[in-house]
Amino acid sequence: MKVPLTNVLTVVLLRIQICSKGDNGFFYIIGSQHSPVCRFPDAVTFNVIQGEMVNITCDVEADPKPNAFQWTLNNTIRSTVDLKRRHPRTFNILHYIPRYLGDYGTIMCWGKNSAGVQRIPCISHIVPEGKKV
Repeated sequence: MKVPLTNVLTVVLLRIQICSKGDNGFFYIIGSQHSPVCRFPDAVTFNVIQGEMVNITCDVEADPKPNAFQWTLNNTIRSTVDLKRRHPRTFNILHYIPRYLGDYGTIMCWGKNSAGVQRIPCISHIVPEGKKV
């Protein structure tokens, strides 16, 4: 039995109507492919002692799963640094050790899959122990 197009549109509209302004998250049509987006869009702050390792996860939702990740560090001392060169085996988890003052700042990651590249990066702030962002 064929379903008229107007009935299909009504079902989609009803699903959208049950969402309210206070609902959080990302909504996708089931079965559709989409480029990665951050699972948790708020920035995360890590207070780290110089020489201490911190594990930063680029936690994204995507269909299909990401096949690559890009990592950068941005701060006022070094501007923007491509962390993939310093950590070539990094995928979605970056094992990061700030050794110098120039190693603190904002770390951003982007996932990539066959549907595209993540438009808005996941953000982590790496600050010296005892300091605030």
